[in-house]
Amino acid sequence: MKILIISDLHCSNSWEIITSKHINSVDKIIFLGDYLDSKDEKFYDNLKENTLQCINNLKNIIRFKRDNPLKVELLLGNHDIPYFTNIYITSDNIIEHMDEIGKIFIDNIKLFNLIFIEDNWIFSHSGITEEFWNKTKELYKKEFNTTITLDKINNILHNNLNLSFNEDKNTIIDYHWLSVGKARGGSSEFGSLIWADRTELFSYDKQENRTYHGLKNYFQAVGHNKVSEIKKYIDIQKNQGIIFTDNITHKKNEIEYIIIDTKNNVYKKFRIEL
Repeated sequence: MKILIISDLHCSNSWEIITSKHINSVDKIIFLGDYLDSKDEKFYDNLKENTLQCINNLKNIIRFKRDNPLKVELLLGNHDIPYFTNIYITSDNIIEHMDEIGKIFIDNIKLFNLIFIEDNWIFSHSGITEEFWNKTKELYKKEFNTTITLDKINNILHNNLNLSFNEDKNTIIDYHWLSVGKARGGSSEFGSLIWADRTELFSYDKQENRTYHGLKNYFQAVGHNKVSEIKKYIDIQKNQGIIFTDNITHKKNEIEYIIIDTKNNVYKKFRIEL
């Protein structure tokens, strides 16, 4: 399957250019989340107008999904979930419009997911570490005496993750799925699939040998960790590795993005000027 990746827009409408160019030549278009909370300093020069444009951009993305329900997948990022939960907020959240944006997400929550799996590839906002997944399985065994599998993660969002603003109703499971690791300023041992830092996904020893800490026996494509150019750490022999794609808002005058062929485990980079 050929999959176009749209990563970490943060209010950018550049997705319109990218999707119009490739919509008829790919099988899927996956948005990796973080639709809001602009990283552009100029955004705050005209905050009121740009905020409204950002909210409209989110609505247009949702409309694009509704118009192409089988082709488009919308995933959630760490800058999206605070708008409809009370567990944490980020420093960039649009506080004045929390309720309005939260309602947009809740009204359309069935259109959003936490992960998408195709062939041997997992797509999520920040990636799944082996430690996080082992802890997840341990928690579900302890709390519910059940076995959690990757294909059940989206059901957790839609059916079990507490979407209430009532803090008393949040459970250890809710906090686990939204946990922030120490590498990102949190108190957890490791970040969840919307918060995992690149240092949690692989590390180097003194001899510069790389150790992969992501979910074994899977390839992953993630955003969240900003890169100046798209980077891959793939081990074909072990059938695992990761591609970091958060590049769209890194440079002002150009965009780099990829299309992944999940059947053949290859990808192609594209670059367009704005």
